[in-house]
Amino acid sequence: MKNNLFFLVLFIFLLNVAFSQNIGINSTGTAPNANAMLDVVSTQQGILIPRMTDAQRQALKDPTIGLMIYNIT
Repeated sequence: MKNNLFFLVLFIFLLNVAFSQNIGINSTGTAPNANAMLDVVSTQQGILIPRMTDAQRQALKDPTIGLMIYNIT
């Protein structure tokens, strides 16, 4: 029984990984571009980047290279 449960969980995990390659956010239902990890499409809305002050930005512990914020200072 434990063996069957292990393989069922493994199958579900691998199935999720196989189909979770990129994300598309749009109102048309079109598939995301295969070359993009995140594909956002809109003609009436934009993207809102997190807003921080200089002090908040400097307080980030070990920020990742390429981290994007909008500095409001």
